[in-house]
Amino acid sequence: MNALLKDNKIIAKLRSFFEGAYYHIALGVVAILCYVCALPVFALAIFALTAAFICFFCESTRPALANVLLVFLTFRYRYDGAAYTTKLAFFVYGIVGAILLSGMIFRLIKTGDLPQRRTLLFSFLALAAAYFLGGVGSAEYSSKSFLLALADVGIFLGIYLFFSFTLTHKEDDFLYFSRICAVALCVMCLQMLDLYLRVYEKGMALDSDFKEYKVRLGWAISNHAGELMTMLLPAIFYLIYKEKHGYWYYAVLAISCIAIYFTLCRVALLCAFVIVVAGIVVNCIFHPRKRLHIILALSLLVAMLLFLLLLFLSGKADDFFYFFFETGFSDRGRYKLWSVCMDIFKENPVFGVSFSIYPTLEVQAKVLSTAHNTIIQMLSGTGIIGTILYCVHRTHTVWLVLRKPTLERLFMAACVLTGLVMGLVSSMFFLFYFLFYYAVILTLMEKSVEAEPSIKGLWEEKRLNKKKQQITITEKE
Repeated sequence: MNALLKDNKIIAKLRSFFEGAYYHIALGVVAILCYVCALPVFALAIFALTAAFICFFCESTRPALANVLLVFLTFRYRYDGAAYTTKLAFFVYGIVGAILLSGMIFRLIKTGDLPQRRTLLFSFLALAAAYFLGGVGSAEYSSKSFLLALADVGIFLGIYLFFSFTLTHKEDDFLYFSRICAVALCVMCLQMLDLYLRVYEKGMALDSDFKEYKVRLGWAISNHAGELMTMLLPAIFYLIYKEKHGYWYYAVLAISCIAIYFTLCRVALLCAFVIVVAGIVVNCIFHPRKRLHIILALSLLVAMLLFLLLLFLSGKADDFFYFFFETGFSDRGRYKLWSVCMDIFKENPVFGVSFSIYPTLEVQAKVLSTAHNTIIQMLSGTGIIGTILYCVHRTHTVWLVLRKPTLERLFMAACVLTGLVMGLVSSMFFLFYFLFYYAVILTLMEKSVEAEPSIKGLWEEKRLNKKKQQITITEKE
């Protein structure tokens, strides 16, 4: 039946489009149109149904990476989240969810090599164990703790297992991923522009109140939006390095940095600066057209200096930089929160108290959903046992990068590293949309490493060839 449908002309054309070079761009257009028209549930239905089609009819599930990344990186509700919880919305979720689940099961059955060993499987299982064991035996542990752990594990382990078993490795996987990131950045920049057109009025100071109450993109508040955009920047530099006319992506880079500034997220802006400097240096050293990239880098620097000069001459600098002048390097309650979390760890050092406790903590009259530090949250939420399991997972992922380092994999590793660094002062690692992104990158890196012959295999092949040559020589004699 499936073979007959595949031969259908319409399905064949759709399959060709999904597997082509413009599918992820089309999804980006759908995302921004549905955002502007305030139709998030309709967009979710489109993303789910197209992902189901890919599972049923495409040769590989790689096109579905665009669905996974764009739906969780770019989806925002323009006004409030009420549209997600209507009766009609839940009806749509049920219908398209059943179709998508059927497609995923069909793809897994069709793949047929599920018992095959996977490089990162143990690593992800260790991380899953850390989540599930967090809080066990403590007074704070409840059914909510288990469900929260189940949701997070279901995301990163589910995404990893599905794509690890169903995605066919191709040489341009990192390029494909990076192009999706470029589309996601463009969509998020347009969303930021739309936000400012709606909420900003002439003469407003970009202060703490503006950041707290105005800079909100659906489930991505100001800090989250800035951090999400920042962690995509290494992928843009990979496109600049790898694409034939990659220098055009400097425009995406410049616009993205402007958008990151207007999220008023200090850690995102600082990390973005480091990434931009490092990315430009790498391209100026390793790119075949070094002189062009040096000229472009100097042009960007001159343009930035001219903008700052005009800003100060016009007297608008105080309003423009108000939030950063106002807050400086203050911790905004983080030190107090970390102290509270460490006290919790001391009371429950073995398994912690689970992640469900954080929404109940109030620091400086604010309720914070995470500890704003990955290590401290692992210690207080999962205790020594969970933190050791997290370290096992992290060691394994670092080993994956270092066992066969290439410039391409280092670019991808930089995408993950950016999120992890920001996670030292933010909640990045525990955001559900970061978990999708994180699992996809590690899966692609696993596929890339597994596609190359191992050193042991190369030596074995060399030994066999030498033995064959000796047998041939002996036979001739």
